[in-house]
Amino acid sequence: VSEITVTKMIGASGGSLSIDDAGFSITFAPGAVQSNTLITVTADSGRAISYEFGPHGTQFQAPVTIQQDMSMTTLADHPEAAPRIRGGYAANGVADILNGLLARVAEILDATTTIVTGPDGQQHRGTTSFVVKHFSGYLLISI
Repeated sequence: VSEITVTKMIGASGGSLSIDDAGFSITFAPGAVQSNTLITVTADSGRAISYEFGPHGTQFQAPVTIQQDMSMTTLADHPEAAPRIRGGYAANGVADILNGLLARVAEILDATTTIVTGPDGQQHRGTTSFVVKHFSGYLLISI
């Protein structure tokens, strides 16, 4: 799997951006950015669920929510682990991912993970979401 990069202009009224092939979306509340800002998101090609965001260092004035569809990850069939999933801020982006799945995390962010019942009648992780206040690299982590 190779990197996937998408860009979109987000203005003061808010908006969203997604990478369907990665099960990723990001939503900008109204007022998150003060003027039109070209947002870039790159899904990492490695095994970690990680993304790079730009412009690097952008600060937000209102909530920006990252959401990951867990059915597109190897973690989908482990609903018992949902309470341990968090967002992780990686100051150096994918450079902070070591050995494919370990990461140097500068900040741990609270996350919410939904549990859904699949067509097989079993419970699975649905989506995980967390709020960010600035741009750099973020990933899902298990604590």
